[in-house]
Amino acid sequence: MDITNIILLVGLALILLAVIYRILPYKSLSAQKPALVFFPKYVFQISDVESAEKTMEQLGFKAHKGSNIYIRGYILGDFSAKLSRLTVTLEGQTAYLGAPLLGLFFDTGDLWQIATDIQGEKPHRH
Repeated sequence: MDITNIILLVGLALILLAVIYRILPYKSLSAQKPALVFFPKYVFQISDVESAEKTMEQLGFKAHKGSNIYIRGYILGDFSAKLSRLTVTLEGQTAYLGAPLLGLFFDTGDLWQIATDIQGEKPHRH
């Protein structure tokens, strides 16, 4: 197998994983930090929108053109939630956190921690 075929297969695999990520539903935010979650994107309730917006600002999120969508990170990013492009969409007191482009393939608790911080509840570390 030559390098062109390998690159093509890797590209197709990434596209397939991105499509799967988009199709799968949002997961409810658990009370305990997960060890491993595949295709993580979380939905959770926030009680104080103003406080959540302040926390998102501290975490590096910026409102996208004055909308209810907040974005942070880099388009290319990497495999960690610290640098990946993330979005939070607020619909009333419901927040949706995920990665808009290729998606995230797994979470070892980093994305969960960001969601928990935005939610405003103290994390449970076990």
